[in-house]
Amino acid sequence: MTDGDRDEPMASTTLNVMTMFGAGALVVFVVIAYAVTHSVALTGFDARDFDRRQSTVTAAGKRMFEGLSLLGSPASMTILAVAGAVWLLWKRRGLLLASWVTAFAGANLLVVVLKRLIHRDRPVGAELFLHGPSLSFPSGHAVGAIVGFGMLTYLLSVCWINGDRYRNHLVVLATCTVALIGFSRLYLGVHYLSDVIAGLALGLAWLLSCIVVTELAYRSRVRIRT
Repeated sequence: MTDGDRDEPMASTTLNVMTMFGAGALVVFVVIAYAVTHSVALTGFDARDFDRRQSTVTAAGKRMFEGLSLLGSPASMTILAVAGAVWLLWKRRGLLLASWVTAFAGANLLVVVLKRLIHRDRPVGAELFLHGPSLSFPSGHAVGAIVGFGMLTYLLSVCWINGDRYRNHLVVLATCTVALIGFSRLYLGVHYLSDVIAGLALGLAWLLSCIVVTELAYRSRVRIRT
């Protein structure tokens, strides 16, 4: 199986919608990043929201959300990235392999660079759960989860799943998983709300960029062959 062994490229309308959503998500991230570094109102809201949420935390809830949080951890995303890359290499899906590796590596690089650039401290007490100090903005779990599960959904849709109904079910499942991972970081008290929302926005912008570029590249290949 090669990159040519697949259905038609995505419709232009779909790519245009993805581009608009990606651009909108990027704007959301930039606005939040600016507010985090310049707005006392946002940081004050984050602190109040954090205090309210932590007052409702239970031991049972923590155990449950610790498990959900692991789904979006760097270790889990690394395993997913390596497994997907090996499978794509075995199937000789060169274009999808390049897109897959770029998506995961780029997401990790964005998180590392932006955490150091924004340099926001974690909420008080987060270092106890994380076993050491680290930076808070944006949420690496949120970025990794939306890129990882988003690319997995895209890969399954391209390679295995036929029919919009099943693709839609897969999108809903991935969306719910990402949302739960994002909320788990809030429940566990290791991020502020703006960290997670910004992480989701950044991850969505990067995910859609990778998919759109991949589809445009595939469309170009099909045009050359025909």
